[in-house]
Amino acid sequence: MSDSFTEVGGNNISEIVKRLRANDPTLTEIRYNPLNAPQDKWNDAEYQAKTLSTLIDAMCVNTRLKSFVIKSGSHCDHALGRMLGKLIAKNRGLHTLEVQCTDLGADGGQHIANGLTANKTLREFKTVFCKLGDEGAAPIFSALETNSGLRYLSLSSDEIGTAGAKVFADALRKNKTLLGFSFAKNCIGDIGVEAILSALLVNKTVENADFSHISGNTSGIRKDETPETNQKAFSRLLEVVRANQAMTHLGLSYSIFTAHINPFDKLGEALSVNKGLAHLNMECCALFERQFHSFVKGLNGNTHLATIWGDDIGSAYAGAPPDRGILLADLAKSMRGNPNFVHFWRGYDDVTFKQFMDKNETPIYSVIAKILNPADTFNAEDAKFCVKAMHGIHEIAYHDELERQRKAQQYSRSIDHGAQKVAADVHAYNVLALADAKIKAIGLPGLKIPKSYKPYILDDVVPAAAKPAANAKKVDFSKLDDSQLGGSFRTVSKKDKFAALAHQAVAADQIEELFSYMEKAGHRLGAKELLYRPKEDTASIAEMMASKNMLGRILTAKHWHDDVDGLKELVESLGDAVVSRQMPEGTGIDDVIWEIESQKIAPTQGRKPIRIGVRPTKK
Repeated sequence: MSDSFTEVGGNNISEIVKRLRANDPTLTEIRYNPLNAPQDKWNDAEYQAKTLSTLIDAMCVNTRLKSFVIKSGSHCDHALGRMLGKLIAKNRGLHTLEVQCTDLGADGGQHIANGLTANKTLREFKTVFCKLGDEGAAPIFSALETNSGLRYLSLSSDEIGTAGAKVFADALRKNKTLLGFSFAKNCIGDIGVEAILSALLVNKTVENADFSHISGNTSGIRKDETPETNQKAFSRLLEVVRANQAMTHLGLSYSIFTAHINPFDKLGEALSVNKGLAHLNMECCALFERQFHSFVKGLNGNTHLATIWGDDIGSAYAGAPPDRGILLADLAKSMRGNPNFVHFWRGYDDVTFKQFMDKNETPIYSVIAKILNPADTFNAEDAKFCVKAMHGIHEIAYHDELERQRKAQQYSRSIDHGAQKVAADVHAYNVLALADAKIKAIGLPGLKIPKSYKPYILDDVVPAAAKPAANAKKVDFSKLDDSQLGGSFRTVSKKDKFAALAHQAVAADQIEELFSYMEKAGHRLGAKELLYRPKEDTASIAEMMASKNMLGRILTAKHWHDDVDGLKELVESLGDAVVSRQMPEGTGIDDVIWEIESQKIAPTQGRKPIRIGVRPTKK
């Protein structure tokens, strides 16, 4: 439906700008790369600045673009900071903005901060090798005190130190909407990490705290950091794990914490009482055989961890390799009462451990099948299991859908791995949303789904103007004269009587009555009718139906017959995000299109064609 990271920077600039200004719904992602320009323009600072300025001016009035990545802005460093500040302040559609390999400096950071203060729609902001330093990062961090839109912040390899970390910690105490952060490859050190961890004892909204790849006093140059400062930071980490139940993801890979200087058995004990953390990354934490045993022993009783990652977990530091069977048996013993535990970095070549993991996964696959089957209703036991195994259900649903996406595209010439992950994220979230609905349908409290599980693409909502009006005049279907309405829907206009009547009925919240009437009269709503609006500033029929979560009624092969083009037109107009939330349980638009196309092929071949990459119901 949409372009996959359209590369810009060369001869296609004029075309992309035109599409941006036209608010083309198929243009959702752009990656700017200066090397796409003619070779003699690669180092032309004036050309690069003008190109970026033209692009960003067009984006300021665009609401359809969701992701913008600048691969390099090194030829217009400080000017780029001003452009980004303008873009963030004025754009109302972008979800993700990423800037790589440029020198933004303190001025650039201030411009970006000014933009964040005025923006409520940008969800994710990333920089890599942008030389912000503490002076450039500090105003961005301070902007978080008032910004209510940003969900994830990642400033990587940006020369941020302890001073910048302390400013972030202060902002974190006041911010109520940020869900995750990462400051990889910055020398924040023990003191900076301890400051952020202290803030997490106050902040109860961050769900993804990533301390991975944060360096400390490894060279011995920093005199303000000692083994004592590291132990103090680790003690604060233990406090956070015990007290903060909001976090679902914790990243400690390549961090300042290692098992040969920190008591990881205490971390295991803290995790045993934690009721929120689902994903733990621990690569290169020196968690070797002895340390692994003590960590796992402390972990006994944990019921929420779904994944543990770490490529050196249980490895031998020196001498003979450890007996991995014994290590895995210890882990299985500690996690035997955890219904969420479905993924561990090592161990799938061990038969006994694999049997343990399969035993954990089997009931999850069963309940997912029940969640996705519209004919299946929940009982109290199903609801109880979903509440207990929510993180495991999400993890299994994500990886199964990711595998399905990969199989479906394995013969494609252009594979979009990013789009595959987004689709898997959406599917996994929708599985939990459907489970939540089935639980509530039997009168029990629903799931407490972490906000970070909801993909940004699903943040697209139908604007307020699209909601049915409470004071709209109702249609009296009993008095309609069908012969006067006309039966042609291919050339709908503002004078089309049926489209106008359908619009009035939906606006008056008479959707069920409208569908009952159409079934009796033999009418249906095609793309032209669904996109009909009596005035430019009013919502279309489709937008109003989406605002009431009723659009799924017409997102079926039966409704569209052989009109694939009409269905695609509707999706492109509304956007993939809005449509995906309206789909019937367990299906996507591609499934509907496949069913329509297969119905065309079946009569000629005598059988229904086989589809590659169908979502599995069993592992």
